[in-house]
Amino acid sequence: MLSTILVISIRFDGKTKITAAFSWLKLRGSSSN
Repeated sequence: MLSTILVISIRFDGKTKITAAFSWLKLRGSSSN
């Protein structure tokens, strides 16, 4: 699932989306953790 999100992010808008994805992962990681 994470791989899919990253791939979609890269195809969507390159680094901008990757940054957003990382931010989302960090927020989700904090809540989950």
